[in-house]
Amino acid sequence: MDIKQIKKIVEDLYTPVFSVENYFPHHVRKYVEKILRFLFIISFAIFIFLQIFKRFVPSTYLINIKPEVNGITAILFTFWVIVFLIQCFYNSYYYLQSKPEVLDSVFIDFDLAFAISKIKTDDITKSFFKSRFEELILLRSGVDSISFDKFLSGRTSIINPENFKCEITDNKITIKDFALSVFDQDKSLRDYLFAYGIKKEEICGITEWIMDSNSAYRERARWWSRAV
Repeated sequence: MDIKQIKKIVEDLYTPVFSVENYFPHHVRKYVEKILRFLFIISFAIFIFLQIFKRFVPSTYLINIKPEVNGITAILFTFWVIVFLIQCFYNSYYYLQSKPEVLDSVFIDFDLAFAISKIKTDDITKSFFKSRFEELILLRSGVDSISFDKFLSGRTSIINPENFKCEITDNKITIKDFALSVFDQDKSLRDYLFAYGIKKEEICGITEWIMDSNSAYRERARWWSRAV
């Protein structure tokens, strides 16, 4: 399958969620949601306190600010719900699994799909290895990031996007499949990694480790029933 077909599958599967992710990314939402939740809890606690306090002291300054507290509490709750629903929308895609009876096309995992959505076809290797996988791949391979950046910038030959093909395994394209396809079709990359003692077997091991790490993170991050 060529890169244009792969990007088309990614667009068909993930365009709605990636549109949100580009403007309000997950790591930002996570902190915003925590801050809003904390502020709402404080505001709601003050609201409850005032409800109880007014029974004993009918007219005080604290009772006079009760409408403002009510408004702030309602606003914080509204914004928290909006962010929470956006995160639920994100999770509906992030935890999407390949189901033959649901998906008619080849399935691509969320993490790989997001990296592919950023790939520029004029340099597939650089776009892929400078994605969210770069740090993990370099960490496991022992390649110095500065040296790798110099290699990417100084290459004289790159993969012809018209000739790029990616293998499909069980109607899926995994991180391993894509990384091996890049490795097999980019001779300069193979030569560079070989200097570090990294061959195809090591690429297989590294990408399998990344896939296992992603799966483990998904399980840790899922707060609802694992049976869902």
